[in-house]
Amino acid sequence: MKQSIETTINAILSGYWPRGLFFRSRAHKQFLLQFKDYIDPGGTCLDLGCGPRAAYKPYIEMHDLEWFGADVIESIDLPVQTYRRVTNSRIPFDTDFFDVICLFNVIEHFTNPESMLTETQRALKPDGILCGACAFWEMEHDSYFHVSHKGLKELLGRHGFEILSLTPSEYSGVILSAQRFFGGSGRIRTDSVSIRILTAIMCTANWIPFITISLLEIIRRTLFRRWYDPFKNCATLYFYARKVEDKQ
Repeated sequence: MKQSIETTINAILSGYWPRGLFFRSRAHKQFLLQFKDYIDPGGTCLDLGCGPRAAYKPYIEMHDLEWFGADVIESIDLPVQTYRRVTNSRIPFDTDFFDVICLFNVIEHFTNPESMLTETQRALKPDGILCGACAFWEMEHDSYFHVSHKGLKELLGRHGFEILSLTPSEYSGVILSAQRFFGGSGRIRTDSVSIRILTAIMCTANWIPFITISLLEIIRRTLFRRWYDPFKNCATLYFYARKVEDKQ
């Protein structure tokens, strides 16, 4: 089971280019491996913002959780009956329905994060687990609200959640920006031959700013390490939280 879960996680995290030096997915992988420590098998799990491919569905089901998906899109690519569309910041499931709700890289895409977290709190059972990753110092990518670690603590606390774990990505926002310097997501796309060639060229050219910034990171994290706080300029935050009270 462990090998199967790790293989699934590696498949989810693969595909970025260039990769290496200070740009790794170690913190993200560790966050996903901790999932089993916070959940009880046999419950229900909402993959909120699952996207058209629902990439995390196999990973969630490997933990013996019943997968449900929700997003603003009309339908997803998979033939499942447990997907529902989010409209007007409303999660279309009953109150106290889920044991776990996952927000994998989706908070920054909420047009109204306060309303969505109110809905998340409503749909989650008492003592239920909320987990996810959210953007802080990332480039805008069809996103609206990026939050710092202080902002995330305040936001979750205001909606009745107690943070159990909060971890920054090991790469900073400046490293991520260098990795995507020439635009795009840092992935080689396969939409068509021309797009594949174009994104391959752009991603390969990204080695120039990527190596330059990585060399500067070596200086910052050695000579100036006493002043370096990864929470203050990390690209991404990973968290686990528990619902502790009802908000009326």
